[in-house]
Amino acid sequence: MSDKPESKPPLGLMIAGGLVVGLVASALLPRGTGRRLAKSAIAAATVGSEAAASFAKQAGERASGVSSSGANLARTALDLLGSLRK
Repeated sequence: MSDKPESKPPLGLMIAGGLVVGLVASALLPRGTGRRLAKSAIAAATVGSEAAASFAKQAGERASGVSSSGANLARTALDLLGSLRK
């Protein structure tokens, strides 16, 4: 065992490695597969944002009776999620 802390790889090397993996994957997959995966990812992101907005709305409704600052925080979160979905 060494007392020397473990070092992390440089950020540039990690980005380059990710690009290489992406290029290899795109070369190996048929063209339609990438489009289908992108559509699935967009659909999953949409469902996630809808769930988060619903959760924020419910939290705002519950917080309105508890604390005005909590309600304001929930409304702010709901407004932020609404602006991100547009």
